[in-house]
Amino acid sequence: SRLTKSMQDTLKGLISWDPTPCEKKGKDEFSFVPRAFWLFATNHHPEVSNHEHGFWRKIETIPFTNRVNAEDKILDLHKLIAKDAGEMAQVVDWLLFGAQCLTRNGGWRKEEDKPASVRKLMQQQRRDSDTVAAWLYDVELHFDQKVLSNKQPIYQSYRMHTEDAGKHPISDVKFWQRMKEHFRADGFDHEGIQKTIGSGRPRCVNLRLEGIKPDFEVVGEN
Repeated sequence: SRLTKSMQDTLKGLISWDPTPCEKKGKDEFSFVPRAFWLFATNHHPEVSNHEHGFWRKIETIPFTNRVNAEDKILDLHKLIAKDAGEMAQVVDWLLFGAQCLTRNGGWRKEEDKPASVRKLMQQQRRDSDTVAAWLYDVELHFDQKVLSNKQPIYQSYRMHTEDAGKHPISDVKFWQRMKEHFRADGFDHEGIQKTIGSGRPRCVNLRLEGIKPDFEVVGEN
């Protein structure tokens, strides 16, 4: 299923602890700041159209790969745990241990410190929702300050890849905005600069795409 933009904006606001307007039936509207972490249990990750870095860094997906057989299932297990003082003591210990880890690490784990299974699942979900991420996964594309490549052939490579997968490519403007997000850490200039190539002056960027020769390249510089 796909979340609408309105749903995504609401979810982002709640996760970010933004002031949220609400009202009781028949009463005046007021706003509150949510102070909760949201936990969702789903069989499938919903598709989203928001691919900004700020959106994805707020989401942590944890894979549950063990399947419990029907004969091993315990109905209302959460209620049984809540009624058992010994079980609840272990739950509290678990929460305190997690709080200690957060305090010791100075906050949530950085991307590189997360378990490989968590990183792998998040990358797969981004590819499922983001045609640009899916294209980047299948091609050899690198940020390289020593080259300048025409933007148009790079976009055409993405467009053909997406259409071959049976999906609809986004516009070139949105494509380059998305590329800016993917190469944010490199300080990538998605606008590029105009260079004379033949009789034209296309915009070129510091990207090297395998199979497409850069239009300009610095050679022999240490």
